[in-house]
Amino acid sequence: LNNVIQPSYASTVIPLLNSLIKRITICTNQIDIQLTFESLIKQAAENYPVSPQAFANFDWGNLTNTLILPIQIKRSGLAVRLMIEPADHRIKRSTDPKLIKRLSKANIWFDRLTQKNSSMQQIAKDENVTQSYVSRILRLAFLSPNIVKAIMTGKAPETLTAYKLIHHIPLPIDWREQHKLLGFD
Repeated sequence: LNNVIQPSYASTVIPLLNSLIKRITICTNQIDIQLTFESLIKQAAENYPVSPQAFANFDWGNLTNTLILPIQIKRSGLAVRLMIEPADHRIKRSTDPKLIKRLSKANIWFDRLTQKNSSMQQIAKDENVTQSYVSRILRLAFLSPNIVKAIMTGKAPETLTAYKLIHHIPLPIDWREQHKLLGFD
């Protein structure tokens, strides 16, 4: 927490969080955070005077709530990431401009190859890139329409990046296999 919270707030926020969190349980598919409100109620009673009878007949120590966060453990290259997911089990994020740019290039270049009698060598020369790069980008023209739509609307898994698609993944032609490989199933 010290690395996440600004130092000016750390002296007040960290003790508050420590008093609120009763237990954290990490399971294979979720994290359970059990919160207790006893110390928060006591602090409120100290700051806002109320009648002692308001607290006399209630066991504030048993007032708890559990946050359940669905998670997945994903490999991303050599790294292992703990992904906290919303209810629809997809990480919501904004669109990836690099990925969208490469998808656009892939379709334009594929169009040039099929409609304008161009070659990969000519495209590489015109774009001032290598033929290998043109080849890697062109693979994106064969992505499943559902995957393209998810990328364009920002609903693709967070682990799906332009770099990963171009450099690390041998992309299968079968769309169902693409969905499995890229984390859509």
